[in-house]
Amino acid sequence: MTAAAIREEQIWLTNRRGQRLAADIARASDTPRNASVLVLHGLGGHRNEPHIVAVARAIAERGIITMRVDLANNAGESEGLFRNLTLSGEVDDAEDALDSLLALDGSAERRIGVAGHSAGGLVAMLLAARRSEVESLALMSAVFDAPARFRTNFAAREAEWRRRGAIEIGGGRMLGIGFFDDLANWDVQRAASLVTAPAIIVHGDADAEVVPAEAHEYERHLASTRIELHMIAGADHTYTQEPWRIEAADVVGAWFSDTLREIRQDTMMP
Repeated sequence: MTAAAIREEQIWLTNRRGQRLAADIARASDTPRNASVLVLHGLGGHRNEPHIVAVARAIAERGIITMRVDLANNAGESEGLFRNLTLSGEVDDAEDALDSLLALDGSAERRIGVAGHSAGGLVAMLLAARRSEVESLALMSAVFDAPARFRTNFAAREAEWRRRGAIEIGGGRMLGIGFFDDLANWDVQRAASLVTAPAIIVHGDADAEVVPAEAHEYERHLASTRIELHMIAGADHTYTQEPWRIEAADVVGAWFSDTLREIRQDTMMP
């Protein structure tokens, strides 16, 4: 199957806070529609970043419906301001998108996977801890304990953050103090211990933004009975060179083709 065989359509969702979220559905013309995957971007990213599009299409080429969504308050077409972003809001948006994916074409019987990049990988893991419908995970260059990282890195600037209400975190982006305060709601290690879905961890070994050691944190803390680690030689955080992007997309596409095509034991005849 080639990329030309993929049909895409843009849709709009409404999250629980009343914000409109832009999303794209991709499917092959002969998709059997028994499996779907939600694809999540990272902090401040959007659904049309090259690595997000490549992954979604690689999954769709294998006959699995994909939804890639712009989470609210990020850089995409969805509503909201970056300064209002919180980790809880990201997970809630991902769950709302999951519900829309489950309702697509009126069917809630599909096998469901979630893929996430960077902070979107953390969101994907937290969603899997919350929702038992998630049967497979792909964590791409995923940050592990973002709450601990932010609390440590920004503790010295907390007073300034509170005084100003928002602080620049890079690229001129202003992040509100609500993000910092919300981190106290999350115990990432405990959440990981609740995740039993098969998980593949894809990471560039030259990633300077989320270092490869974070991939090993997922290996240590996930309760999944099947965990695979795939390191991409020389790759940076967003797989900016085409060979890296192709490798990441192919690995993730093959993973979901494998893990979401297996016959459920509880549906087998005795």
